[in-house]
Amino acid sequence: MPMRLWLALLVLLPLCACTPQMEVQVVRYPEADRADAEPSCPKVIEDGARIPSGCIDVGDVYVGDTGFSTRCHRERVLSEVHSAGCQVRANLAVARRITDPISSCYQVRARLLRCPPAEGVVE
Repeated sequence: MPMRLWLALLVLLPLCACTPQMEVQVVRYPEADRADAEPSCPKVIEDGARIPSGCIDVGDVYVGDTGFSTRCHRERVLSEVHSAGCQVRANLAVARRITDPISSCYQVRARLLRCPPAEGVVE
């Protein structure tokens, strides 16, 4: 095999490799660091569901395809949303599905909220 072909394969091979990694981007708002916030993890709900009154935004998260992601089904993506919510001590995450015709991954952007305990959103 000619040397050029070997070099081309060496350069292209990493680009074709698939990964179980997903893109996870978490934005933490200043409200997440309030000293009176109790440690908590969120209940994840779909966009369009009723959001209790008195909630404050404490963060935002995007979970999606890196371009080569595998094992990016709905349950795994929502699990990543849940983990991101735990980082900012949210007790509610409102996930909105993002449709990308090029990707086969389930992708979402979610608002991470901290709601008053009286609203009953903590699981």
